Parts: sequence; C-alpha cells; structure tokens
Amino acid sequence: MTIATENPTVERYRRMVDIIDNCPSEDAYNILKDHAHRDCSYYYELVVSRSAVYSYLYARDVNKGWLAGEEAISQDAEYSYRYARDVIHGRWEPGEEAISRNKEMLADYAFEVIKGRLPDHLEKILLSDEVTL
Repeated sequence: MTIATENPTVERYRRMVDIIDNCPSEDAYNILKDHAHRDCSYYYELVVSRSAVYSYLYARDVNKGWLAGEEAISQDAEYSYRYARDVIHGRWEPGEEAISRNKEMLADYAFEVIKGRLPDHLEKILLSDEVTL
C-alpha cells in the first residue's frame, strides 16, 4: 500500500489560495501587525490592500513605505484624508477626488494637511453652493 503525500509546493499554494480567498482584512492586518506568518506576509498584504481602513492602518502602523493599499485608500474620503495627514504628511493627489466629496473634510484637508489654500479645482468645489453627500 502506498500512502500519497502532497507535494510541499502544492500545499503552499493551497495555503496561499485559502489566505487570499478567506481571510478577513481585519485578521490579515492583525497577523501582519503582530509579525506572525512572515513567510506568507505578501498574501496577507494582498488581503489588506482591498480595504481602505486596513490599508491605512497598515501603512500608518506597520509598513510606512507600503504602497499596495493606496488604490483602496484613494476611493475613501476619510481614509484618503487620514493617509495624507498621518502617513504622507502632505498633499496626496490620488485621494483628493474622494476627499472633495465631503466639504468639511476638504476644509480640514486644507487646514491640517496642505496648511494653506487648496488647488483651484478643489477650492471651487469647497466654495460652491452645491451640497455634497
């Protein structure tokens, strides 16, 4: 009788797929924050990069040079603002469209991040009479 053992490379692949498909962003962030599973950190980063919240937290708290989560962050006004303020420490153009959808946040972005006047296209949005949701 022959007992079949799975190839280690195939087992590693299965683990990767399981992480990418089934791990919640919060769990992946906590695993990375606690420096666990270093051999799979890339896969946990893929999971984290889908979430604006956990991408921001990961860039702020764990890996300051990490850019993979910027796409998710740039879609969210609050986390674009926070990312510019707390991680970039300055103007962050990829997130400005999202930030501009919230006038209060846009004003805070001018005061706390840019520390001056907004670029013309953003100032026009801020000073317009249109209501933003």
